[in-house]
Amino acid sequence: MSVTALPEHQFTAAKTGLSSVMDTVVHEHQPQVVRRGNREAMLLVRSDDLSRWLDTFTFSFAVAPGEDDVAVVIEQVDVVGVGDTFDAALDDAVEELRVRAQSFFERTQFYLETDRAAHVPYLLRFALTPPEQQKALLVDETCSKSNLL
Repeated sequence: MSVTALPEHQFTAAKTGLSSVMDTVVHEHQPQVVRRGNREAMLLVRSDDLSRWLDTFTFSFAVAPGEDDVAVVIEQVDVVGVGDTFDAALDDAVEELRVRAQSFFERTQFYLETDRAAHVPYLLRFALTPPEQQKALLVDETCSKSNLL
């Protein structure tokens, strides 16, 4: 068993005392490690704490105007949205990012073996953001950073 700075529980004990473990994670904001044997471990953490910790993984996008349309490229996750206007392209990019996040987390093990593994913190941050705030997450962070291609 490895020694960490975080409180650890063996799986059976954590399962039996899940209510207490969850209370500690949720109400005291204290992450907990749960181990099964000596090799498998997982980390339990409040989702809003994780969202806050992922704040440093900020999004930026580039805008590429065409003759009849506009493309928005979300650089950190290689997602492109296209539309007749900037707003429509951004809406399309948000929808594409939702699809990407869902696909990634349905097949995480596969994607972790690809060059998309680096997308994890960005996709987690986006997925943990309520859908009605996802567009604002992108726009608020990129207003000062966006550039024209």
